[in-house]
Amino acid sequence: MTNLPKIPDLTDITTNEDLADLREKLNVLEALRVCHQKANSGLKKLNEVAEAKIRAEREGGRYLAEVPREGRGEYKRNQRELSCPTEYEHVLKEAGIPATTAHRWQLIASIPDREFSIELSTMKDRHRELSSAHMIRLARRLDKGEERPTKEIPCGKCLCCQAWAKRLAEIQGEP
Repeated sequence: MTNLPKIPDLTDITTNEDLADLREKLNVLEALRVCHQKANSGLKKLNEVAEAKIRAEREGGRYLAEVPREGRGEYKRNQRELSCPTEYEHVLKEAGIPATTAHRWQLIASIPDREFSIELSTMKDRHRELSSAHMIRLARRLDKGEERPTKEIPCGKCLCCQAWAKRLAEIQGEP
């Protein structure tokens, strides 16, 4: 498993067809992430794939945020199906994207560019695994008006953090 496939190129999403293609590319990225995990490729490779996946979800969320949602479709009597779905619902159905997935993508897209870049670099610098779930938690914190924690938290895995933990133990008088 040394010759793993390359991360697919992700372009800007400008049409509903691009959105459907994005869904397929995300499936490829997830499969690639699993391959790297099974091949023990290391955190750096896993994070490269995860970052590409998160950026792709962000692009999808940006596109979906621009799709009009005016009006609500009318329900057929005694049926759960919409007789006249909104454009947004039509786009989701056409691309095969569940509403919860679309909402998550839009949460990731709602993170300001600066905060997004800072969070990605911070996670990589701290030797932490990148994930969509982490970015969604960040988006929710930012939406509530909470600040990013500024206190540096050591990961304990790298040599710098191990030295920091040893020095802290010495200062606190622990053996």
